[in-house]
Amino acid sequence: MACTAADLDEVLDLVAAYHRFEAIEMAAGERRHTLARLIGDPDLGSIWLIRRGRRTLGYVAVCLGYSIEFGGRDAFLDELYLVDGERGRGVGRWAIDRVSELLAGQDVRAVHLEVAKDNAPALRLYGRAGFALRSAFHLMSRRL
Repeated sequence: MACTAADLDEVLDLVAAYHRFEAIEMAAGERRHTLARLIGDPDLGSIWLIRRGRRTLGYVAVCLGYSIEFGGRDAFLDELYLVDGERGRGVGRWAIDRVSELLAGQDVRAVHLEVAKDNAPALRLYGRAGFALRSAFHLMSRRL
């Protein structure tokens, strides 16, 4: 089940941990506002907590879009984070597969992501989950 406003504080803690892990700089107030907006508007995407029983293992954040090239709705796997001790144990693959099933049920045609070139474990995970490098293309960004 996608996160709701009741999950915001737990999600904030996990996202802050991920941002520290990846050295992503974002002010705490901006992070809260951004996450609250995503959680509150399913047209933008969703965040799912990854749990085993009552224990939270991480989260997946997906943002929705639309692609002419891919023939309809697409999604960007914006963030996938697992707490220490859970990486490399199949949890990430399980989460990707579950989220992919949910997105396919929403008529999403493709899922995209970005991964650091030097993050070999993540590259292996995403490759095994069916993601392929698009060597003819570069992801480029411009802040507005």
